[in-house]
Amino acid sequence: MEPKIIEQGQTTIVGMVYYGNPFHDVGAAPEQNEIGKLWGRFNTYLEGNRPAFKHPVDTKVEWELHIGTDEYEETKEYFVMVGIEVSQIEDLPPPIFAKVFPAGQFAVFTLRGKEMTGNWGKAIYQEWLPSSAYGEAYSCTFERYDDAHFKGWGDPESEVEIWVPVKAKG
Repeated sequence: MEPKIIEQGQTTIVGMVYYGNPFHDVGAAPEQNEIGKLWGRFNTYLEGNRPAFKHPVDTKVEWELHIGTDEYEETKEYFVMVGIEVSQIEDLPPPIFAKVFPAGQFAVFTLRGKEMTGNWGKAIYQEWLPSSAYGEAYSCTFERYDDAHFKGWGDPESEVEIWVPVKAKG
């Protein structure tokens, strides 16, 4: 698994947030775990309130962010945010939050078909990152879903991009 390294300007995501262990109910199907429920709430809200989402960058792309916490190793709890990218924040409705990320470099991994349901986190964070010329810039994983390539988690022709903020080692 070899990523492409890209430069990305400041990125602003607006959407909904969950904090906790989204997989506490291990037996739940993906659409029934806390992340699936969060996507359901967000997409329902977005459909009914699209004018409230001003300045979208690309209406065919949605993002899922996994933001690490200091207590993660002990609690397995972290922040998950799902949403869209905007060019500026303006008049956000109460259930919508904004997160602004600094410009920087990203290692972008494209997962296809079965790669999406494999242990890609281990492949990226325990195998590729330690042996690469990069370290993690900050504790956040970005998942980029676009209408043209993402067809669902079970579809062998589906694709998702995993963006990891990186900085050169040393």
